[in-house]
Amino acid sequence: MKVCFSPIWKATVDPRVIETTLACYQRLAPGFRRLGPPVRVDFLPFGELGKIRRKALAEMIRNRA
Repeated sequence: MKVCFSPIWKATVDPRVIETTLACYQRLAPGFRRLGPPVRVDFLPFGELGKIRRKALAEMIRNRA
Protein backbone atom coordinates (compact mmCIF):
# COMPACT_ATOMS: atom_id res chain seq x y z
CA MET A 1 0.00 0.00 0.00
CA LYS A 2 1.48 3.33 -1.07
CA VAL A 3 1.04 6.21 1.35
CA CYS A 4 1.26 9.71 -0.05
CA PHE A 5 1.59 12.78 2.13
CA SER A 6 0.46 16.17 0.90
CA PRO A 7 2.05 19.36 2.20
CA ILE A 8 -0.37 21.89 3.69
CA TRP A 9 -0.05 25.57 2.82
CA LYS A 10 -1.89 28.64 3.99
CA ALA A 11 -4.06 30.05 1.18
CA THR A 12 -2.20 33.38 1.25
CA VAL A 13 1.09 31.80 0.10
CA ASP A 14 1.94 32.64 -3.51
CA PRO A 15 1.26 29.56 -5.70
CA ARG A 16 4.57 30.11 -7.53
CA VAL A 17 6.45 29.80 -4.23
CA ILE A 18 4.63 26.54 -3.49
CA GLU A 19 5.38 25.18 -6.96
CA THR A 20 9.07 26.14 -6.81
CA THR A 21 9.55 24.79 -3.29
CA LEU A 22 7.89 21.47 -4.06
CA ALA A 23 9.77 21.09 -7.36
CA CYS A 24 13.10 21.47 -5.53
CA TYR A 25 12.05 18.96 -2.88
CA GLN A 26 10.72 16.41 -5.38
CA ARG A 27 13.92 16.63 -7.44
CA LEU A 28 16.03 15.66 -4.41
CA ALA A 29 13.66 13.25 -2.64
CA PRO A 30 13.89 9.50 -3.23
CA GLY A 31 10.70 7.89 -4.57
CA PHE A 32 9.34 6.77 -1.20
CA ARG A 33 9.70 10.34 0.17
CA ARG A 34 7.85 12.09 -2.64
CA LEU A 35 4.87 14.26 -1.74
CA GLY A 36 1.36 14.44 -3.12
CA PRO A 37 -0.26 17.59 -4.46
CA PRO A 38 -0.34 20.56 -2.08
CA VAL A 39 -3.40 21.28 0.05
CA ARG A 40 -4.32 24.93 0.67
CA VAL A 41 -6.30 26.02 3.72
CA ASP A 42 -7.68 29.43 4.68
CA PHE A 43 -5.95 29.43 8.06
CA LEU A 44 -3.77 27.24 10.25
CA PRO A 45 -5.23 26.48 13.69
CA PHE A 46 -2.73 27.27 16.45
CA GLY A 47 -2.98 26.36 20.13
CA GLU A 48 -2.12 28.53 23.12
CA LEU A 49 1.57 27.55 22.96
CA GLY A 50 1.90 28.47 19.29
CA LYS A 51 1.87 24.91 17.95
CA ILE A 52 -0.31 23.87 15.04
CA ARG A 53 -3.35 21.95 16.28
CA ARG A 54 -2.88 18.87 14.09
CA LYS A 55 -6.17 17.25 15.03
CA ALA A 56 -8.12 20.40 14.12
CA LEU A 57 -6.16 20.76 10.88
CA ALA A 58 -6.86 17.14 9.91
CA GLU A 59 -10.56 17.69 10.60
CA MET A 60 -10.55 20.83 8.42
CA ILE A 61 -9.00 18.92 5.53
CA ARG A 62 -11.30 15.93 5.97
CA ASN A 63 -14.39 18.19 5.86
CA ARG A 64 -13.24 19.88 2.63
CA ALA A 65 -13.81 16.77 0.51
